[in-house]
Parts: sequence; C-alpha cells; structure tokens
Amino acid sequence: MSILVSDYDGTLKTCERDMHLNCNRIRDYIEQGNTFVLSSGRSFVSLKKQIKENNIPYSYIATCDGNILFDKDDNLLMFKKLSPFMVEEAEKIRNIGVHSGFKYTYLYDYEDEYDEERPIASISILVQRDDITDELNQTFKKMQEEHPDIDFFVYSYKHESYYMIKPKSITKATPISFLQRQLNADKKEIYTIGDNLNDFEMIRDYNGFMIGYNKDVEQVALKRYDAVYELVDDITHKKVLKRW
Repeated sequence: MSILVSDYDGTLKTCERDMHLNCNRIRDYIEQGNTFVLSSGRSFVSLKKQIKENNIPYSYIATCDGNILFDKDDNLLMFKKLSPFMVEEAEKIRNIGVHSGFKYTYLYDYEDEYDEERPIASISILVQRDDITDELNQTFKKMQEEHPDIDFFVYSYKHESYYMIKPKSITKATPISFLQRQLNADKKEIYTIGDNLNDFEMIRDYNGFMIGYNKDVEQVALKRYDAVYELVDDITHKKVLKRW
C-alpha cells in the first residue's frame, strides 16, 4: 500500500482535461488498495464543493493547510485550535489600514467575522499584491517576534498574498504524519505533490514532487510533473523517484 497526498489549487486543479485524467487515475489508484489524501488551504465546505463538482475520489481530506483532517465519511480525525488571543493581535493589521480580506477558519468553513463561541483553526489575511506595504510586512514580522509559540507565514497565489496565523508547527505534513502512524504506513511509500510554499514541508519531508514553477518548492522537490496523473502512473508502474 502507498499513500499519495496532493494539493488542490494549482496542483490537482489545473485544467479541465487534466482534472478528468487525474480523477480517473486516482480512482484506479484507490481501487488498487492505496490511499489518496486531498490537501488544501481551503475550508471543509469549500473543498467538498469542489469534490462534488469534479467528482474527485479520495480517502481523506486535509483542510486549513493541514490543521484539520477528515476521513472519507467526513468524520473529524484531527484539529488543533488557535488561541482566541490571536484574534485581538490580528487587529494590529487592521490598524495599519488593511480592513478587508480577513478570514477566520472554523472547523467546517471560514467567515469574515469572528465568533467567540466557535474555536478557530487559523486566521488568514488576503492582500492584493499591489496593496502590500513595508508597514504591513514589518507589523507582521513584529507579531511573529512577539509570539514565538504561534506560526506566522506568508505565501502568494497568483496576484494575492496570504498572511497566515496558525497554531505552532502545523503544516501540510502534520496530517500525513498522523496518518502514517494510524495506518502503520512505510514512509518510503508516501508521495506528495504541490505547487506553492504552503506545500513545502510535505514535499520536503516525504517523496515530494511539484507542479509548475516555484523557486522555494523546487529546492526540495524530487521532480517536476505537468499533471498529477503522471505521478500516479509512475507510482503504479514503479518508475517513481524516491528520497530514500
């Protein structure tokens, strides 16, 4: 048995033709007794909508950049809450003029407004590239220095940048490690593929591959593919590169 973990936006989802081929190969991969994990920065509701629209087969889904994990029956397996104190801290970003783009990710979805009755998984602040200022970056960096027990990072997608505030040491590699223990899987048989900086750790820590062009990801990826189905074919035919 092997495990394949794929990012969604920019990786599994590239074009309609590749999506169709990707899903067909993944369906065969699962039927052969393997495990497929769809991993995304999206919320549960958003990702499930994409799964339904594109008829994507899966064994598990990891949302919120690895902070929340569900099985194929939508049972919650893993969730680490972010301290509510960080909601107040995030207001420092509003105070310098960034008023839109705030998202509070809850267990199943994200909202523009904070609800103190519901635990949150992360805070993301979406900023258009042209609106990024030195003051914003300096404020975010200072918050990081003041709270070393919380993770702060920035990654870009198309013409936008996401300023993320998350529980410490949660990455897309976290649910993979959880499943590795739960399924008693051999790390040598775990494969990952992504396209952006939020995929970095899962690509670095496992047999990791990339889609597209990202200088940071390229440093740790074993190979670049044009589509996920190509990686599935290489795994199936035992032609895939391995880190170990």
